Amino acid sequence: CIRDSIQLHTHRNKSELHFIAGHTMLSIPLASILSIEKLVLRDIQTTEYEIITKESGTITLDVV
Repeated sequence: CIRDSIQLHTHRNKSELHFIAGHTMLSIPLASILSIEKLVLRDIQTTEYEIITKESGTITLDVV
């Protein structure tokens, strides 16, 4: 099985942080972000981003 590699890209404008992977985009208002943590899980070849926001609690993005 051949799997395409989809990379995570980020873009920031004056009011939002955008996470873009393939055809999917997640936008988070900058004012609501409390913290962002990046965890590299080498054993399962995954990078995990944990974004803690005021309104939504925790958002987890896994990039394989």
